[in-house]
Amino acid sequence: MNTHGLLRQHELRVDGEKRKYWLQPPIAILEPGRLYPLVVVLHGSFMSSKRMMQFSELTDLAHHHNCFLCYPDMSYIWQWNVPPGFANKDAIFVERLIDKLIADEAIDPQRIYATGFSSGADILHLMACTSLSNKIAAFAPVCSNLDREWAAGKEHERPTSILMINGTHDKFNKWDGDTKRWMSVKDSFEYWQTHNRISSARESLMLPQRTERAEGNPTKAHLIQSFDEVTGSEVSLVTIEGGGHTWPADRPEKWFSKLVLGHTHKDKFGTELIWKFFERHSLKG
Repeated sequence: MNTHGLLRQHELRVDGEKRKYWLQPPIAILEPGRLYPLVVVLHGSFMSSKRMMQFSELTDLAHHHNCFLCYPDMSYIWQWNVPPGFANKDAIFVERLIDKLIADEAIDPQRIYATGFSSGADILHLMACTSLSNKIAAFAPVCSNLDREWAAGKEHERPTSILMINGTHDKFNKWDGDTKRWMSVKDSFEYWQTHNRISSARESLMLPQRTERAEGNPTKAHLIQSFDEVTGSEVSLVTIEGGGHTWPADRPEKWFSKLVLGHTHKDKFGTELIWKFFERHSLKG
């Protein structure tokens, strides 16, 4: 039941295993009979769902845009990578979780969205390749590439709206991918364009950086958008030149994080851009 913006932890048993998640309802009193969007937010490896709440700065969405936020605790937390292959227990967990939230809360099944960081973004590509694309209207992976096996074994032809955000100097989810598992960012972007039958993209748009906070920060960000006018689907890419393995945010950087993860683009456009992207899409088209 909705408790007007109060963040609470819940449990869901999936295939005999107890799984946990945090749910943030809208802050406003819900109107009887009205259904609200849901954003599922997936944390990366070696970070908790609570840390993801702070890292992504998405909490204000529930307050300003009257939506539900859900932060599942993923099982890959102590793994460097999401396990390969299609048989993924976390994807099953997210699918069962969505079904439960639709049944229990005032959630619009046509406006369910998913974003994630690092491994949490990688698994979004898997979900986009499976039947979960029938339940999630749009995906926004941050710092992620597409697995070649998932791409080759895609289980549907449904148009899939996806917004990718990637740094060119990401040391972990590398811009150029690798020779074994992960496609490059460019190839991942073009794969989804081809899947959606999109043949052209809009001109690149420069995105802002807060100059008063950006001294000594070499990053620049630009957005390429592409749309299918028939289906309304979208495949877009934010390239952060000089950006590392980070979520764009206007916050101070610790020297150790900068050394390990690379530079963060200094603006809150990441979260705002993701929400505006979500607002453009629903399963109705």
